[in-house]
Amino acid sequence: MADTAASHRWDQRFRIAEDVFGIAAAYTHSRPASRHPDLRVPSDTACRYLLMLGIADRYRNQGGKFADEVLLDALYDILEREPDHESVAVFARVDRHNVPSQNMLSRADFQQVIPGTAERRLGWWLLTLDR
Repeated sequence: MADTAASHRWDQRFRIAEDVFGIAAAYTHSRPASRHPDLRVPSDTACRYLLMLGIADRYRNQGGKFADEVLLDALYDILEREPDHESVAVFARVDRHNVPSQNMLSRADFQQVIPGTAERRLGWWLLTLDR
């Protein structure tokens, strides 16, 4: 990505973890260009969107331990990307039918702030990280 003011504002990060069988997990997060109008955070709090977190099929149905480790890595990575802020609001969107992802976020203390509905399939989840 070009080193422009827009790219610094957006600041997307994409990480892939591999094992001997190939890609084991991946995630991406970014600083939003503009904040969602319904998602309120204090002005001195950084905001990041956890855009995607994927786990290979071979690591699923094992109680979420590997997914929890990947999410924890993503959260530490998010904190590293916002060194000038004492707190970072991390937002994630999850399909209302995606129970494993909802459970993963719940285990990490995310709170659902806007539930998914029949009209709005994706719900919003929030975790505020403090240093």
